[in-house]
Amino acid sequence: MISIRKLFAAFLFLFTLVPAAHAACELTPEHILRTSPYFSERMTASQDSTQYSVSYQHVDDPRIVATFSVSPAQPVGEVSRSDYVSLLEEQSRNFVNGVVSRGRWADYSVYPFDPVATRIIEQDEVDRVGTALVGQMRVRMTPECLLTAYYLAPASMNLRSRWVELDTRISELRDRASFLTVPETWLPDDTTPVGGTALGIGFGVPVAVMALLFFLMGNMRDLDGPRVLTKTVMVCSGIVGIGVIAVQFQLYQEGLAELRYVDNFALLATLAILSFAGAFGGTPKSLFVFIASCVTGITLSINSYLDWTPVPAITSFAGVALILMGVFGFYVLSSGSIAGVGSISELKKKLDHRS
Repeated sequence: MISIRKLFAAFLFLFTLVPAAHAACELTPEHILRTSPYFSERMTASQDSTQYSVSYQHVDDPRIVATFSVSPAQPVGEVSRSDYVSLLEEQSRNFVNGVVSRGRWADYSVYPFDPVATRIIEQDEVDRVGTALVGQMRVRMTPECLLTAYYLAPASMNLRSRWVELDTRISELRDRASFLTVPETWLPDDTTPVGGTALGIGFGVPVAVMALLFFLMGNMRDLDGPRVLTKTVMVCSGIVGIGVIAVQFQLYQEGLAELRYVDNFALLATLAILSFAGAFGGTPKSLFVFIASCVTGITLSINSYLDWTPVPAITSFAGVALILMGVFGFYVLSSGSIAGVGSISELKKKLDHRS
């Protein structure tokens, strides 16, 4: 059983102990609550209220109470909005699941936009009230100030409208006091594809493009086998692929659990295997290697621009290098000989002479 007096006295006592801690936070509950006429018209302030904590009772039912406090907010650190909101959702969900596992009803909401907030409502037994709905809302008003609201009302159908009104008015404080809000400085959201989406977009599509280009460029398959210069280019492409994997290997490992960056890894590994295999194979393999080098380079460059790679600077440099190697490989390969005929330039001279 929870005592109303103990519940709200505890919060009042807590926030009167350390007034010096509020030096960095210039907001007070009064600043925020004066934006809503509900608390002056339908609620009565307690005499125990302080500068940083205010307690209210409903004018028609003293069992309906609410306490508001402003306390120093913990720094969010270097984190994106989506990651921070995900953390709040996980914490709220774990709390609600714990309440539900004990046979009581509970629910939560997370407000992802500034001011970021969480709200948890649970059903509990409260001294002198009986079965009650207990709410807790935390609003990050500024990087230094956290508004916390604790409120409860009897879980009676006859009083449900008053509970809904109280809950709504407290939730509305985010919007009503928006002019007091100072937005957080968030890191850019991580939009890197993960899981099957990453494999499909970052690996499946480029491989399909490679196969299509290889089919469309079938006329180059009749060229003689690769020469020393051609093999050198292919080996260099393979070395670039292995080198990028080696430099970023730890980051690839860290993202493996959710298949983050796995498309980059698979694409580079595939290129490395094709490059070394092509260096000792015939022209069809060489042709596919140069196609793969260009497509891989373009894909890595795009991914680096979108921050979809572990280290964009390294990957973008490797992407440009692979594109240049692929183009140079095409040039060397196309200046070779057609099997059983001779060089392309010699063939043109023979045809011109006959005409």
